[in-house]
Amino acid sequence: AFSSDLLMLELLTKIIVCFYEAIWTAAYNGATPGKAAMKIRIQYVEAIYPLPLPADMQPQPPPFARQLQGFQAQRIPISALIFPNEVPTFQRAFMRAVSKNLIMTLFFPMCFIMIFFKNNRTAYDIATKTIVVESNPNPTLRHPPPQ
Repeated sequence: AFSSDLLMLELLTKIIVCFYEAIWTAAYNGATPGKAAMKIRIQYVEAIYPLPLPADMQPQPPPFARQLQGFQAQRIPISALIFPNEVPTFQRAFMRAVSKNLIMTLFFPMCFIMIFFKNNRTAYDIATKTIVVESNPNPTLRHPPPQ
C-alpha cells in the first residue's frame, strides 16, 4: 500500500510539473522562470536555416588536439534563421513537457545521448517542433525580397 501511494504521489508530481512548465512556456514568452534567468527560451519552429560563421569565429583545432581525440571540444554558438519563430501554444508546450518527463523518467541513463541530434536538439524538441534558443534583445529581422 505504501509503494502504491508513492507511485500515485510521483505521478501527481509529474502532472503538476508538466502543467507548470506548459503554462509558463505558453504565457511567458516561451520561458519558465529558470529559463528566463538563464536567458533562454523555447520557440516553435518548422524550419532551421543555419547561417555561416564569421571568419573570425571559424573553429580552430586546439594545440593539444591529439589529447582530445574522442572528446568533443567546446562548441561554437550556432547562428540560424528559424521559421516561424513563435512562442509555442499551450498544447505544444504541454506535449513537450510530457514527452520530456517521460523520457527522463523511463530512460534516465540513456537520456544523455539524446542531446547529440542536429542543431543540438533533443528527441522531444524534434517531435514537438520546438527548439531552445538564447534570448536576443535586438534580433536581426529578415524579410523575403519583394516580388
